[in-house]
Amino acid sequence: MRSGVLLHSSIGEYRLVEFVGAGGMGEVYRAIHLKLDRVVAIKVLSGGGTPHLIERFHNEARLHARLQHPRIATLHDFLEVSGQMCIVMEYVDGQSLDEHIRFAGRLPAPDALRIFHGIVEGVAYIHSHGIIHRDIKSNNIKITAGGEVKLLDFGIARADSSPKLTVVGDVVGTFQYLSPEQLTGGTADHRSDIWALGVLLYEMLSGDVPFDGNSIGTLYEKVIKGDYQPASTYNVTASPAVDGIIARCLTRNPAQRYQSAAELLHDVARAIGTGNSSSGEVSERLKVAPLEFARSNWHFIAAGLGGGVLLLLILYFLMADIGSQNSVNNSNVSVLPSPAASQKTEPAARESNTVARPVSDLNAEKVVTTINVDDSLGQAEIWINGEPRGRTPFKLEGPHGQAFDVVVKKEGFEDFKLQGFTVSVGKNQYLISESMMKKKD
Repeated sequence: MRSGVLLHSSIGEYRLVEFVGAGGMGEVYRAIHLKLDRVVAIKVLSGGGTPHLIERFHNEARLHARLQHPRIATLHDFLEVSGQMCIVMEYVDGQSLDEHIRFAGRLPAPDALRIFHGIVEGVAYIHSHGIIHRDIKSNNIKITAGGEVKLLDFGIARADSSPKLTVVGDVVGTFQYLSPEQLTGGTADHRSDIWALGVLLYEMLSGDVPFDGNSIGTLYEKVIKGDYQPASTYNVTASPAVDGIIARCLTRNPAQRYQSAAELLHDVARAIGTGNSSSGEVSERLKVAPLEFARSNWHFIAAGLGGGVLLLLILYFLMADIGSQNSVNNSNVSVLPSPAASQKTEPAARESNTVARPVSDLNAEKVVTTINVDDSLGQAEIWINGEPRGRTPFKLEGPHGQAFDVVVKKEGFEDFKLQGFTVSVGKNQYLISESMMKKKD
């Protein structure tokens, strides 16, 4: 089934109004209940599905329905309309953690730990219900416009009550997050999720996963050697205690990892300095500070500046942007709102005299986002809405908020797809690194 083919059609009482993305089993749409006017997300099983996929889809719905937690997107319903099976769930309006890392770069350790605390809270709750997620990754985490963390996608989750859906020796999940036991086709348990959590925290702090490779064999070799640099190598705000949390999560022997998410949560809370109090929300600094300021990675400046000068810099940027920051609710940019904001505005491009402007004004102007790839990749072809448009660096121009389907083509690599990519004021460049591209076999 072609991506987004159901857009603007109806399923039961729901109208599909926006294509959100596609995964291994189905496509996700933003939808509106025609009578209740409620916004939801609907996951539609692709192409009718094989008996195996149908059973896995049912399993996802059954497990997800057992979970009610503020860190987990809520399941509302399971539908089968004219042979089309759908999962109806909470629509999480915000930005995926993967998108945030790509746009903002490495997160300061206090912000990474607060986000991570919320994620681990959700995972601890899942484990307490006898469920293993098996696909914890930055693309399955969302940060809402209000700053809350939400865990998504139970497509390959498993519980003792689940039917046997995986053949022995099969590998399920996203390679870069798989534990050693999963890479060898072994059985995953809750400690495999602990491994994935370690990968996730490392990614937030360093901007990349600790282990990567072009094949399972190459990846496994790096995992066995423990071939990664501590996160503090790349991020001076990461303390030895944080490196220690990651190292314990990424221990090859499951018996030497954290034995429960609750145990991990305790150490994360200590690292935050909040005792056992819950967080799960992005800190006020991340809510207020503009993403462009986050991209500048101020924590690296701290190493060479005195505390007083650094404080002045932080105060300058905060004062320059408080009042002009508000939510940008699309799949690529989400600047979290200041609690004092009373009018929905979007961040203006950084100028010498930045002022807040209404959305209507922003939508009227043309903006440009340059799509580029790392120097190591040379140049790549850019296709926009199914048509070849040029090579990188490519300047994508349109009204603020306009969405495009972008495909980056590079010889020797699989197509890199950015569906629903938006141009917006303040997003001047989107850079694709070589690690984001998947080499062809």
